[in-house]
Amino acid sequence: MSWLGVCTGMVYYSNMKTYLLGLLLLVGYSCKTGPGLFGKKTLHEQYGQKLTDAGLKETTLGARWFAAAQKALDQPVTISLPYKETGYFAADAPLAAGLRFTAKRGQKLNIAIQKNPASGFILFLELWRIHAGSGPTLVQALDSAGTDLSFSAEDDETLLLRLQPQLLQSGDYTLDISVGPSLQFPVAGQQAKIGSFWGDSRDEGGRRHEGIDIFAPKRTPAIASATGVITSVTENKLGGRVVFLRPSGKNYSLYYAHLDEQLVQSGQRINTGDTVGLVGNTGNARTTPSHLHFGIYTSDGAIDPLAFVDREIKKAADVKVNPEIFQEYLRLVKPTTVVEAAGAQANLLAFGTAMKPLAFSSQQVRIQLPDGRESILDKGLVQAGTIPLKRVKLNAATFFYESPVATAPKKQEVPAFTMVDIIGYFNEFGLVQLRGQLGWILQTAWK
Repeated sequence: MSWLGVCTGMVYYSNMKTYLLGLLLLVGYSCKTGPGLFGKKTLHEQYGQKLTDAGLKETTLGARWFAAAQKALDQPVTISLPYKETGYFAADAPLAAGLRFTAKRGQKLNIAIQKNPASGFILFLELWRIHAGSGPTLVQALDSAGTDLSFSAEDDETLLLRLQPQLLQSGDYTLDISVGPSLQFPVAGQQAKIGSFWGDSRDEGGRRHEGIDIFAPKRTPAIASATGVITSVTENKLGGRVVFLRPSGKNYSLYYAHLDEQLVQSGQRINTGDTVGLVGNTGNARTTPSHLHFGIYTSDGAIDPLAFVDREIKKAADVKVNPEIFQEYLRLVKPTTVVEAAGAQANLLAFGTAMKPLAFSSQQVRIQLPDGRESILDKGLVQAGTIPLKRVKLNAATFFYESPVATAPKKQEVPAFTMVDIIGYFNEFGLVQLRGQLGWILQTAWK
């Protein structure tokens, strides 16, 4: 199947009770995805352009797809890294996930996506940068054959990940965002350990440590953390024998101090992993065990280098989810205050509030409320709506509504004195089960 789903379109028919989706061939549109047709547009943009050119943007379903894409950028939910979730997209509900998070300068993010089914289920994955006072800008997008992205943060920044399938496609996926260093660890061997960190007190509190100290046996190789140019090989009273390395294309320099021996020359080009010098205790470290003082300097001074070289790859816990849960409603087990999007006002939701699960992480669930708002909740705050909260008798004839809105389409009439099971609530409506079907009924019908 091609990235456009065999270049298919759809005809949308609707009335108050039912709708029909039919797939038709798009006349005159090829399945070409290369730059000859759409230049450097992302696959998401290319697909959106095809929908627009075919007139599908003006259909109800097409308009919902574009609105979902924009909502993901305008109203993302906030997550913390590392992060891993398993989610589901339904073919009959055009949605997009917007996940907002922060990355620390020097960190490298690895973003991987696994989808099921592996073929025929097209997911667009894009990384955006959020700017204060203006809209987000695209940083990277997954290509048609890709399953992962990597990104190195050049500053402390806020990012956004948008994930969206094509129209009329359903499937589940697992998204995995791990966090690691953007540079190679600067001392060879597993014996090397960080023993002093940025900001530690020095000279009886007279100054603060502007780097990290990596302890290792004397004359252990100190290696280039990046490819670049040696800009200085010198000696001073504080750092002893030192080397400065300027990584290619970067606005900072790496500083190696207390070397027992320098093995490079100023102006020399060097590759990642090449030996810069040998660990020692020269300079003001002559009374301490052998170690490398490693620092990073910008035009504004020293910055904390730990995130750049931290050996630990931070990964989120695996997620175990029964796929059937995505076909069910969840409900709150107690009144809960939630924030639907970054910067949005917190709202109090009542006990029993019904919601649809969108994705699960190890400790949380990303949900959608019946009015379309999204949030992330701790798993302990929700339960599956498989067992009714109570059983009631209707005191008047009423209707099953498709959604908890008085103007929503009516699915069927329900006679007075009918017994129904209450699954959950939303505003003045109850989510009820009747003869195996779910629908919304005004609570006044049984109160």
